Amino acid sequence: MNKAYLSLSILTAALLSVPAVAEDEMKDGTDAGQQPAKMEKRHQELVRRFDKDGDGKLSEDEKAAARAEMRTENGPRKENRKKLLKRFDKDGDGKLSEDEKAEAKKAADKFNENRAELIKRFDKDGDGVLNDEERAAAKKAGEERMKKRKKDQ
Repeated sequence: MNKAYLSLSILTAALLSVPAVAEDEMKDGTDAGQQPAKMEKRHQELVRRFDKDGDGKLSEDEKAAARAEMRTENGPRKENRKKLLKRFDKDGDGKLSEDEKAEAKKAADKFNENRAELIKRFDKDGDGVLNDEERAAAKKAGEERMKKRKKDQ
């Protein structure tokens, strides 16, 4: 599998799964109408799980409980760390050396560059975020490029 195909596949998958940062979602004053659909869905899930008093929003204590769970060994950070180690821990020691960290940062920088290019190309409404329709167009274009590359090989 060539590097361009792999990079495009990773980038497409990442853009389609745009992870929401829960702490940002839990801040007071967020306008749900301005959040992308996936962030709003995640916010609703957090409220449903952690709203113990049933008032439809998260109190400071409820937010603290949500953050604490996210920091546990079973939280999303553990999964992200596993993925990071699997990809960049070349010597298999369970931690990232300075060289491995530099490689991870380089990959993240490249991902962010590619992401910015995709947003620039497919963000038709100019809001800086790909909505469902724009993401579908980006996905379709990526799939077409992959088919063409496979056919040319």
